[in-house]
Amino acid sequence: MSSRSDNAVITRLSRPFRSVRHMTELVAQLDERGIDWIVFKQGIDTTTPAGRFLFQSSPPWTR
Repeated sequence: MSSRSDNAVITRLSRPFRSVRHMTELVAQLDERGIDWIVFKQGIDTTTPAGRFLFQSSPPWTR
């Protein structure tokens, strides 16, 4: 079981980001702080190994 407990919950990845670069930087900063992502529209949940893989492997234009 993961020791992380903080989550950012958003409806879709396009909402909080201005560009792919901005998304990459923000996700890296939040990951350093132990904050996971739950994205409803794309079905991404980085609290699980499968969700982390899905987020990291999906092309930026689908995010």
